[in-house]
Amino acid sequence: MTQLLKSLDDTKAFATDLAKTLTSGDWISLVGELGSGKTTFVHYLCEALGVSDEVHSPTFTLVNCYQGRQFRVIHMDLYRLDHEVDMANLDIDGYLNQDQTIVLIEWADKLTLELPEPISIQLSYVDETTRAVQIKVPE
Repeated sequence: MTQLLKSLDDTKAFATDLAKTLTSGDWISLVGELGSGKTTFVHYLCEALGVSDEVHSPTFTLVNCYQGRQFRVIHMDLYRLDHEVDMANLDIDGYLNQDQTIVLIEWADKLTLELPEPISIQLSYVDETTRAVQIKVPE
């Protein structure tokens, strides 16, 4: 399914709707060009999940952890990682197997590990304010 997000309000509504469908153990693969809105989407998704902390990109820390109303949210950014060893050291599998946890991975197209199928979100530029979002949910 592809949807146009013409404003930040559209992005927030999309994230809020998705948040209502998430269950423990879900993980979301976020892919898109630099600046396409991955972290903005994560911000709104975390807000919808009840995270009260300020959400920042984990580009340099690699992993940020937040507590929401029902779930712990693990937010990863693989942008700076180039080696399988680096990814293995993040223990992504360990995060995926924690109770009451949702995992969000930016730049997930860099993953080389075998993981369960994610909810896949691809963001792309349409113009300065509009993004196309393609979502694929595992069956």
